[in-house]
Amino acid sequence: MRRRCLALPPEGRADLAGMLLQSLEPEKAPDKEKTLATLRDTIREAYGVDIREAKTRQQPVPDCKVIFAYLALQVLPITHTELGQWMGADHSTIHYYRERMRAALATPASDPRLVAEYKTIIEQYGKNKTE
Repeated sequence: MRRRCLALPPEGRADLAGMLLQSLEPEKAPDKEKTLATLRDTIREAYGVDIREAKTRQQPVPDCKVIFAYLALQVLPITHTELGQWMGADHSTIHYYRERMRAALATPASDPRLVAEYKTIIEQYGKNKTE
């Protein structure tokens, strides 16, 4: 997990590392279902999108799915296949989501909307984890 955090750009790294340190006990692995549900609920609250039910390509649904998959891969020991099954997507779709988010964070000017939505979700997710 440390390697994943270090692979992020500085602003994403600081946000995610802080959340992880606050939310995870070192000797206990996170509950996948609970974490996925919390993240899904966070996106639903912020954008009104249920990433498991939404089947449209109209924004903000695709961006929400990208952000959800990226964050889930960062905070959980979960494979692309497992996450894809949970989301109702193929593992290659999850890989695409991860790479799209990485590219947007590496060069924020390339997709400012996605980066802004990511920051909103990170902020809201941090609040939901502490409640």
